[in-house]
Amino acid sequence: MRTSSATRRSEICRLPAVAAALLVTLGLGSGCQSKQIAQEEAVFRQSQKLFEKYLEADATNALQILEEEIHLLENAKVPLYVPRQATVLFTECSRLYVLEKRLGNESKADLALTKVRYWALRRFESAGDMSERELEELQSFTPERITQIVDASDKVHTRGKGAKYARREAP
Repeated sequence: MRTSSATRRSEICRLPAVAAALLVTLGLGSGCQSKQIAQEEAVFRQSQKLFEKYLEADATNALQILEEEIHLLENAKVPLYVPRQATVLFTECSRLYVLEKRLGNESKADLALTKVRYWALRRFESAGDMSERELEELQSFTPERITQIVDASDKVHTRGKGAKYARREAP
């Protein structure tokens, strides 16, 4: 089937309009996307500030700070990038578990441990199908290993001192 030159001219004339509409759509979409990314980054910056406060807090305040940070990340008003959200929540729920355990709050520690395992699973699932190695790593998150991970991480972030609540200060 042959197209007339008038039809071809009409199609060619529409190309700039289609291209312009596409550019406008992409531009608006990326504008919305960049706004969402900025909002998401604001949530994670707030989370980081709370983490920094946790490192220098006594046990009571550290507990409140961790609960506030976990609530912030679990109830963000903007969608968060799941792998990042899951990683941070795994880490902060691990800290909460260790702190509750050290304070002797067994039932709260058990609840925090359940969240640790949940967020560890979400972290692995967000990458797609779990490999055998990832499944083994997930199963390796015992209470003892979680405590070791938290203590080591806190020491890295405090130049070897650890979180203030856990330091053994000389009298």
